[in-house]
Amino acid sequence: MFRQLIIVGIVALLGLLVGTWWLDRALDQPLAVPVEGYQFVAGKGDGVYRIAHKLEEAGVVQHAIALRLYAKITGRDQVRAGEYALVAGDTIKTLVDKLQKGQTVQYRVTIPEGLTLAQWLGILHAQPKIDRRLSLNFREELADILGLAADKLEGWFAPDTYVYS
Repeated sequence: MFRQLIIVGIVALLGLLVGTWWLDRALDQPLAVPVEGYQFVAGKGDGVYRIAHKLEEAGVVQHAIALRLYAKITGRDQVRAGEYALVAGDTIKTLVDKLQKGQTVQYRVTIPEGLTLAQWLGILHAQPKIDRRLSLNFREELADILGLAADKLEGWFAPDTYVYS
């Protein structure tokens, strides 16, 4: 009986050592980023499990289980929604870091001084990643959202370079 316990203990210890070695290698292995600046979207409510599965299907992550285990073991399994970019040399560790910190892709739009609200809207509509929700009756819709009169909107928006995700 004592002999069987020792054998079970040795097998369990060997299993733990091999599992730790495998996980350590998987964490430091560069991701298979197909193109420089490969992007993926973490949707609202997506967890590490879903993202790991998506990236494994895309061939970016070789072992989704390593990603899930690392995130769970380190307590960094919370994901912030957004669009993420991966570059050559990124690993599971850097990926988890990006997901937890919300290091999403940032876009810029510059609104010069002296433009009308209609010109502002034209610039914003030309941006590929901005959700276009305002219709042709944008003055009334915007005034309603802001609680202002439709003819008093000019001057409420500051010209600047805006950064968005």
